[in-house]
Amino acid sequence: IIAAKIPLYNYDFSLFISAVTDQKNEYYNDQNLSFSYENRSIIFNVSAPFYLAPQSSLYQYYIEGVGADWSTWSAKSDFSFPLLSPGKYNMHIRARNVLGKLSNELIINFTIRPPFWLSWWFLSLCGLFLIGVAFLIFRLRFLKLRKDKTILEQKVWERTALIQRQKNEIETQKQEIMDSILTAQRIQKA
Repeated sequence: IIAAKIPLYNYDFSLFISAVTDQKNEYYNDQNLSFSYENRSIIFNVSAPFYLAPQSSLYQYYIEGVGADWSTWSAKSDFSFPLLSPGKYNMHIRARNVLGKLSNELIINFTIRPPFWLSWWFLSLCGLFLIGVAFLIFRLRFLKLRKDKTILEQKVWERTALIQRQKNEIETQKQEIMDSILTAQRIQKA
């Protein structure tokens, strides 16, 4: 008896994205995923159909830069991320069927756009505004110092004039007293 080799069925175990939604349950095209900062609560729903036991597939994921390693295997086929910070992300997802075979690794690229107050143009405007305010403060301070200097110079000039007048009055009084003394001496000699 010759045993014929019976070819085993070559099954293909693939992973697919079923849906991508945000917190408002809006569906997104999985080609260019870009979420606003306000709608950054994201749910990825995937499926990996396997015909021996369709509900027994397990899933795991990791996001580059967020998690250090793969998550634990879970029967849950939807992954939710409630509060991701703005940036570009690459999420890797894979599935394992009941026989232990791993699916192809699915990589989903998505972006969470920063809010307007973290955008480059807003930060530039804030920087320019702060520079303008600082310049205005320095300019007003400079003008106040110049005005104070003018007032101080005016007071110095007035006080100098007052001292000069008082000096002249004292010299006039001194001259009058000296003249009186001289006159009194002449009268006494006479």
